[in-house]
Amino acid sequence: MKTTKKSTSRWSVIWKMLAAVLMLLFIVLGCIRLYYVISSWHYHRSDGFTQSLSDEPNVEVMYRYYYHDYRVYDVETGEPLTPRFNYLYCGKVHDTLTVFTDKENKRGYLNTKTGKIALPAQWDHAWVFSEGVGAVVKNNRLGFIDHAGNWAIKPQFGYVIEGFEPVFKQGICTMKDTTGLFGIIDKQGQWVLAPEYTSIERVDCAYRRLTKDYTFYGLADSTGRVVLPCEYSNIVVTENDIVLTKDGCKWMTTTDLKEVLHPYMIDNQYSFTVAASVYTNDGETAYKEYEPIGYYSIDWKYGLLNRQTGKPITPAIYHLIEYVSPNLYCCYLTSDDAIFLNARGEEIKSPQ
Repeated sequence: MKTTKKSTSRWSVIWKMLAAVLMLLFIVLGCIRLYYVISSWHYHRSDGFTQSLSDEPNVEVMYRYYYHDYRVYDVETGEPLTPRFNYLYCGKVHDTLTVFTDKENKRGYLNTKTGKIALPAQWDHAWVFSEGVGAVVKNNRLGFIDHAGNWAIKPQFGYVIEGFEPVFKQGICTMKDTTGLFGIIDKQGQWVLAPEYTSIERVDCAYRRLTKDYTFYGLADSTGRVVLPCEYSNIVVTENDIVLTKDGCKWMTTTDLKEVLHPYMIDNQYSFTVAASVYTNDGETAYKEYEPIGYYSIDWKYGLLNRQTGKPITPAIYHLIEYVSPNLYCCYLTSDDAIFLNARGEEIKSPQ
């Protein structure tokens, strides 16, 4: 009986020690949790970063960023003007309203001059205002609202989140229909360019680049009128010129497309390396660069080139070009289909 009492007493001490350790652990974890709760309550302008929401010097609104929390404060008093947001767009806006996302991941609009909520969060997605209207998504359809939150263009369009900015520029806006194709609408929501394009990209103030099947490109002007149909394999628009690629040819025009600046452009040029009639000191065959006929590339396609004049002999439409003789070249349209051309680019039906 004595042994049993000692054993019971020993287990009682062990259980009490375990209970004490667990209690201490819970107290420590509780203190840590309480610290973070108190830290989250202490949300002061001295924490994180600050930035003005407006370019005007008399604006007294600043935004706060703190562990993915945004909040707007009055600069003079330091008092918060808004609850915390998950996100607040603080970039340059050409309007008095900017977009925020609340803690429920709904979007609304904030007045950048007063720092107060102008339109409460209620939309699934929203973008910055442009030309007096802002694009919002309700029930999986995109439309446009005015500053009062009323529908300027009723929700009827499709949308994508990444790489899509439904903003108006000079009275028109790139838009997606419910089938997934892109077109251009006006401020009344009417199509000025029918939705038949895989994508539409604004590449310059004057142009939008049209794409069909991610293969063919065209251009629309600032009114939505097609000035180049989707027949080009590439179009590059810069501030000073436009480079066009079509049917294995590349050239440069002025930005108004009225004058050709460079009629022949290439990506790279090469010479054919052929076996020479001499040998090296080691008895190996020597090689030389053959002139004047070489080849060039445009968008990883090849054509014959006169290296003396720098002018293409054929368009760059071949998968591969091989030297056969000074007046004969094997040109592969595909990896298996080849034709023979002479130095003038003429097809040779039965090469000897």
